[in-house]
Amino acid sequence: MKLNFFNRASPYYPFRWYVVFLLALTALMAFHDLTGRRMLSFSRDEWNAGGPGNHYHK
Repeated sequence: MKLNFFNRASPYYPFRWYVVFLLALTALMAFHDLTGRRMLSFSRDEWNAGGPGNHYHK
């Protein structure tokens, strides 16, 4: 059985744009995962492992 979502005779033809959207979303998430970028980071605050007030070494 051939899966061609863009063939009008296919029973999956009405779902063709969902397939395109899912493929684009998957590619976007894979790109961000492989490059280490953040997708939904709205704040500019950086996390510090030392915590607040640890700006010097005793």
